Amino acid sequence: MSEYDGFLAALSGDEVGVLEPEGGETTFALAQRIARAGKRAERTVNSWAVDGKLYFSASAGSTAVEEPATRLEIGKKPRGRAAK
Repeated sequence: MSEYDGFLAALSGDEVGVLEPEGGETTFALAQRIARAGKRAERTVNSWAVDGKLYFSASAGSTAVEEPATRLEIGKKPRGRAAK
């Protein structure tokens, strides 16, 4: 998979890379591989498929996903007996 790490390393700034599936690959499989490479490189990867090709861009930054706020965190009181 270092092949995909190299694809990301070759991108600079606001460049967009293009991958074309070969030998039975799908754009979905390519998107998964490039996303994993982004996680290894701690870069945020955006990808989209158009006309059988996968386009991708990467930005520096965390790949961490923020957890959504819970009801309690947004000011609503929990319901039910256990909430008392």
